[in-house]
Amino acid sequence: GRKPAPPDFYAQIPILHEVLEAFNWPLYEYDDFEADDIMHTLAKKAHANNLETMLITSDLDALQSLDEHTHLYALKKGLTNIERFDPKAFEEKYGIRIDQFLDSKALKGDGSDNIPGVPGIGEKGAADLLREYDTLDGVYENIALIKSSLAKKLEAGKESAYMSREVARLFDDAPVPLDLTE
Repeated sequence: GRKPAPPDFYAQIPILHEVLEAFNWPLYEYDDFEADDIMHTLAKKAHANNLETMLITSDLDALQSLDEHTHLYALKKGLTNIERFDPKAFEEKYGIRIDQFLDSKALKGDGSDNIPGVPGIGEKGAADLLREYDTLDGVYENIALIKSSLAKKLEAGKESAYMSREVARLFDDAPVPLDLTE
């Protein structure tokens, strides 16, 4: 359901390849892996080697990569509006822990990625549920304790919630090497 990229986007790709080559920066492309999967894989490998990592992207799915060694610079409007995230900044902004990010997406969905979530649950509702019940599983294990109007939405959207969580999950097994000399 995603709109196709504008035609000038495709014309820029060979130019980007030339720029990367001119700077002697590596380019990683793998079938069946999106850029955020490759970045996430590299961030996890860097973390395993106690390396500080900065991810620069406009795709907030990369927030899944945050940890004490990995920070994210979210490009909100080109290079004129950049927001820096680490786990503390994430928690301050969203009111949940970083390990609850996927469960939040599962509940609220994400229109930009065609992730449906649970119809009728927004960001605030998802955060409230996760603060109360900790995880998506915890929400559904305690459904009897949730007010009936909200519980009905959750029951009707249970399959969608679990599917949404899996669709939103970044892969951390892209076949990209962490080559520190590169």
